[in-house]
Amino acid sequence: MLNQRTSLNNRQKNNPKGRYYLGFCYKGDAQKLIEVISQQINEYDLSKLIPLLRVEKKDKKNKRGSFYFFLAIDNVDNPQLKIKYQQFKDKILVLSYFYYPAVPKGTPNNFSYEQIKSMVGNAHDVLDYTNPIPYQKNQEKDIQSNPFTFDFTPAYLLNGSEEKKYQHLLYWLSSIGNCSWQLFKQTCELLNLKNPQRIIRRLKLLGHIEISDDGKKCFINPPIIIKILSNSEEEKFILCGQRNQKLISILTNYGEIIYSSHPLKNAPYTIEIKFNHSLDLKNIIQEIKTRYNLVIYYSDLTICQLENLPNFEQWFENLPTLLGIIPSLYDWKYLVNNDFTDCLNPDKTGMYQMFKHNQEKSLDAINSLKIKPVATLFYDRDKQYFKQGNWYGLRFLTLKKNNEPILWKYDVNKKRLAIPYSQRLPELYERLLVLSSGILPSYSKTEDENIWLIYENISEQLLDILIKKLSLSQPLLIDST
Repeated sequence: MLNQRTSLNNRQKNNPKGRYYLGFCYKGDAQKLIEVISQQINEYDLSKLIPLLRVEKKDKKNKRGSFYFFLAIDNVDNPQLKIKYQQFKDKILVLSYFYYPAVPKGTPNNFSYEQIKSMVGNAHDVLDYTNPIPYQKNQEKDIQSNPFTFDFTPAYLLNGSEEKKYQHLLYWLSSIGNCSWQLFKQTCELLNLKNPQRIIRRLKLLGHIEISDDGKKCFINPPIIIKILSNSEEEKFILCGQRNQKLISILTNYGEIIYSSHPLKNAPYTIEIKFNHSLDLKNIIQEIKTRYNLVIYYSDLTICQLENLPNFEQWFENLPTLLGIIPSLYDWKYLVNNDFTDCLNPDKTGMYQMFKHNQEKSLDAINSLKIKPVATLFYDRDKQYFKQGNWYGLRFLTLKKNNEPILWKYDVNKKRLAIPYSQRLPELYERLLVLSSGILPSYSKTEDENIWLIYENISEQLLDILIKKLSLSQPLLIDST
């Protein structure tokens, strides 16, 4: 007990300077506690009321793992600070750090410095832990860097044996047509393929599968031959969706089949088809349907999909809206500088992680990833509702809604587009970039330590449409010659 170590039998409400300390007990990371509480105090402009935070000194004899900490409270009788104190009670004291007072309930929980100085270390000035500066690139340095000249593909990722496993996975999906999410995960485990959520996303980007609205089932697309941009007079096509050896054998009768690996070898081979010049593709499709009794479709990426693409606001409005969430029933984290930090409640427009509220579990258990979020959501402060979507989509939405600069670079000669990894597009738009070549993006790391995604075979037509649909500024043009 606290009074066994500090002799706090004669507590006084205030010391001569009008300052007293509120005490609490916590089990977890002391440094994280200091940072989070200080950030919250600064965010609500309470540093004049609460200037200091003191933490119990480390004691090797302490086997319990918990520790005491104290908040300095100044001049609460000041009329202006009385208002601040009420805000402190409403906004700060409800955090999980303050669940356990230093003394039993019903006992005054306020101390003078003389009463606690033997057990606490140096004071922590809350102004030393202000919120980090919002994300902002070094524009001059970034403009000078050229992401097209640096490859960032770790050698351990280039595993050819993994590539064959993805091929088997696609053949399996092609044979059964659809499956539950649980069966998909189990199949990935049998093939020793990790991160099934990311695998599903890659298969969707490549046009092979679709996912049900509730995310519980995945469906293989029928075979689709897609015409893509060609830098020569020879037309280029890729095969998406369902595939098997019979279909591939049939297609060899009409042209050359080319297998291409992805930069990280983390998906099934891309199949490119170069049809014989004398043959008309529509006739080929019809002949395959009638002669071999196979379902197969044709799509021209440059015509069928681009103009029908929803703009950014339409995409945003179409995201599922979640109603009825009571923020006080959950613990929250807010995305700042590509990292989630603890917060009280969603009160800013941005991306949040929502955790089940449990007084028995500390925030450090959440921070160590032992507790997974219930959901990752976007909160719109103006409209006061939550939107649900895929992770990259919500992050891009946060950038757009907070007017962060979107930085793209375009290699005019080689038709390549570079997008910062931290600004990856929502799945709907990234899918068109991937289908332009049938190849997943490669990675590049520039001198300024930024990581970029490099998309191949991006036509100026597609680039212009994406810029208009997403309301972006023109990319920086780079001449690779």
